[in-house]
Amino acid sequence: MVNWEVVSALATLLSGLAVTATVIYLAIQTRNGNRQLAAQAVKDAITQFVGTYAGVTATEVDADNFRNGMNRLSELSKSQQAMFHAKMQLLANGYYQVWTLHNHGMLVDEDLFIKCRNLYITVLRTNGGLAWWQAWKHLPPEPYMKDLNWHIYDSNLVVPPATSDLAWFTPDHEEAERAT
Repeated sequence: MVNWEVVSALATLLSGLAVTATVIYLAIQTRNGNRQLAAQAVKDAITQFVGTYAGVTATEVDADNFRNGMNRLSELSKSQQAMFHAKMQLLANGYYQVWTLHNHGMLVDEDLFIKCRNLYITVLRTNGGLAWWQAWKHLPPEPYMKDLNWHIYDSNLVVPPATSDLAWFTPDHEEAERAT
């Protein structure tokens, strides 16, 4: 004779174990999915920032305008200044994504973050970059602005301006002087 109370208790126990196993499985899958989403967000932000940086010199016109903007922004026409501003805004937005992911613990590769930061700081430390930053720095969130100000002006960070080390950002007259 079958003891239905024992069968019922076993069925309840097994269904509880199945529900527990399902919940554990779903938690693991959710955690793995979140990790993959975070990794993709970091990859996308780095790709966007590096792509934007490369894009500022994508054509000869872009390269000349950006180089001239970094070296002598006030001498550019209003339309050239607007183009320089647009490129700087794209760089700022790209770096902001990288900075935000780093500050939220999603970009854990410190070396990669520092390289991105230093790349952006090299542009901001140029004459045109500083002029642009002075006009624009009131717009981003305060923690981002304070962090950049620290690295641009107050820190002992040894990152020369892009115009001092990168030949393609050096003004034409300085290139000619170096060649002689």
